[in-house]
Amino acid sequence: KDHCQSWEIVRTGQPLPLNGLFFTDERHGWAVGEFGTITATTDGGKTWQVQHRGGQRAAVLLLHARAGGIPLDTVAHLGGQEGYLCAALRVTASDLTTADPMRSTEGARFAAAVRQAGGAAGEMLWAFPISSHLLRAPRQELLHAWNTLHEDQAAEQLLRQLILTIRMWRPAVLIVDDGDEKKSGGFPCDALMAEAVKAAFERAGDPKTFPEQLSGLGLEPWQAVKVYALGHGDPAQVKLDLTAIAPRLQSTPREFAAGPAALLASEAVSLPDQRDFRLLAAQSKDAAAHRDLMQGVDLAPGGLARRMLDGPAEMPDDLRKAIQQRTNLKALSETPANALTDPNRLLAQIGPMLAKMPDDMAGKAAFAVANQYARMGQWALARETYLLLVDRYPTHPLAMEGYRWLIRHNSSGEARHRHELGQFIVVEDVRHGQPVKEGQTLGKPGEKGADKPGIKLPAWTPGTNQIPEIPEIKAKGDGQVYLFAKKEQVRQWYQSSLDLEPRLAAFGSLLTSDPSVQFCLQAARRNLGDVQKPHKWYTHFVSRQPDGPWRSAALAELWLANRTGPAPKPVWPCRFTETRPLLDGKLDDSCWQVVPIKLQKSDGKASDKDPFLKEYPTEVRLSHDSNFLYLALRCAHPSGGYVAPLKPRVRDADLSGHDRVSILLDLDRDYCTCFHLQVDQRGCVCEDCWGDKTWDPRWFVAVHSEPTCWVIEAAIPLVALTSDRITHGKAWACNVVRVVPCRGVQAWSLPAEVPEESLRPEGMGLLLFSHEQKGGEEKSSAR
Repeated sequence: KDHCQSWEIVRTGQPLPLNGLFFTDERHGWAVGEFGTITATTDGGKTWQVQHRGGQRAAVLLLHARAGGIPLDTVAHLGGQEGYLCAALRVTASDLTTADPMRSTEGARFAAAVRQAGGAAGEMLWAFPISSHLLRAPRQELLHAWNTLHEDQAAEQLLRQLILTIRMWRPAVLIVDDGDEKKSGGFPCDALMAEAVKAAFERAGDPKTFPEQLSGLGLEPWQAVKVYALGHGDPAQVKLDLTAIAPRLQSTPREFAAGPAALLASEAVSLPDQRDFRLLAAQSKDAAAHRDLMQGVDLAPGGLARRMLDGPAEMPDDLRKAIQQRTNLKALSETPANALTDPNRLLAQIGPMLAKMPDDMAGKAAFAVANQYARMGQWALARETYLLLVDRYPTHPLAMEGYRWLIRHNSSGEARHRHELGQFIVVEDVRHGQPVKEGQTLGKPGEKGADKPGIKLPAWTPGTNQIPEIPEIKAKGDGQVYLFAKKEQVRQWYQSSLDLEPRLAAFGSLLTSDPSVQFCLQAARRNLGDVQKPHKWYTHFVSRQPDGPWRSAALAELWLANRTGPAPKPVWPCRFTETRPLLDGKLDDSCWQVVPIKLQKSDGKASDKDPFLKEYPTEVRLSHDSNFLYLALRCAHPSGGYVAPLKPRVRDADLSGHDRVSILLDLDRDYCTCFHLQVDQRGCVCEDCWGDKTWDPRWFVAVHSEPTCWVIEAAIPLVALTSDRITHGKAWACNVVRVVPCRGVQAWSLPAEVPEESLRPEGMGLLLFSHEQKGGEEKSSAR
């Protein structure tokens, strides 16, 4: 009435959250909220009358620290099949100062995923952000970080928020994260959440606890019946089979929840066959004997917290058989392909099994199998299955994701080189049942023996500081080294990516205009020798794209065409060296006598006086010769940060809890697929290519530890990365990222994040090679 100069509290009598308010005049208005609640007022908001609602409280409340912690398959069983009203709360949020901008939609995606899985409501808090380097931090470090936002009262504010949530939703059963840090995948925030929810369960019914919620908000004390924590094996009071067919879902809970779970992870995920639940606390003494989550809870269908259930649905026999076929197909896809299990036989069975399913179900099943193969590192099998998906079900909504994966794979120089080295099982074309011929479709090596490694590398030997001899890469005619049977197969590899573009465009321009797809297509054109179309696209893109990493990447491509003026991205000259270093961690070799690059803080706001950079400065040096890329890092830390090298050193170890460095190498600058090599202060290494951890290159690493620093010297054989010759002026995209757990993230080029959470390839800088030829002449290559 006074243009928002003063406000007064008006109670609607609805404890559930209200999400929208609309007035037609000063007296008449409506408010809408969760569970389909609609209330109306005719006296300017003084009193409200309920017009409609689908429920008055939640039967189940799921409280989790992370989006990936919520068991959506359990929501599908309880909410979709049994009709209980399920609400979910994600307590933490991403730190907006360092997170990928795509995470700004996490709250909306969380709510959508919960509803798609059969839940009634989902929300995410904003007051407890977690930077990616703190995701696996001990609970005390996490509370310390939150104390800066909550005036040293983070624990109390967390408890206050959980009790407020319980009093609003008034659930009978609470489900929370696993309280065992070792079994919960190394996320102490999950254990912290289990501890906090247990305390909230015990105090939410006490009117003396946070009484302002009762007097100010009109809520009432609420005592839930019991609280369960997600478990991993025994001891578990409740075991939920997620593979049993649920008639109302017309699927299994596991398969029904697969799509919503992918919405949270931004990629397909594999859900378990069974969920285990451990009783944390209960009001009734016999709760420990319950073998069902809702046992002891009397909530009738159509009542306050449960939907009205239809009679048991009769499933047609053909649908039941199709579901069983999909289950069998899943088991088939999880069978490791090896010498004893012919991959062609596996693929040959997929087509007939899909033919027995309805098209919608078959499309989902094909997509799930293709993703399973991709996660297993069997890209050749994944490629054939994705092709089966897009050829048989071209209009299926998941076909667009199949096209996107195929375009990224078929334009990737990293994937091409791995095929050249024979790192994948050779398969036949399952669409037509014929062996793949030379140059067919996706540029497979094809010819017998063409998939075998072109150059054998010595075995990876931790602790060896003398670099072995590597057969020199010899260039042919045009300066390239082809491990494919013929040069035409290289062209076919990249052309197959471009052939898929118009098929993806049929789903709409929004998909084809995605920079993560377009940069792959332009990289394929460059590798085919077409520089005009990419130049035109980059020019058009920068004219309409706002400032950000993708615009900088396009400007960098335009800069590489003439290399005049300041570069729009950080540029790192990689000098040629005549002398190989001795890998002893001392950095006294001639190749290291250059000015080092210093890493900066990942938020880009810190100065040289920043305590993190002063305590943990990082210096990096790079050089190369005809056979190796050499890397040296000096990572300083306070005297208390010393960790002795691990003996024997472990490969593909879990490095998440240690001071570690990541090297990202994107050879064709598609800012999508890249090689990712990691080393931690113990000397342990872990590698992946485009997320595939079965990639195990043979490289040589030495780590030297001192009380105030640790030093890396590494030699990466170029033949493990590329079959193209390294010429003067050649440009790769590159980044070096250091993660100090509980302290922060440093990187050479920004944006950057903890690599386990998000590689942020679009944030890479440019690595420029210099290579003096005989007679002092230099050869230039701008590709």
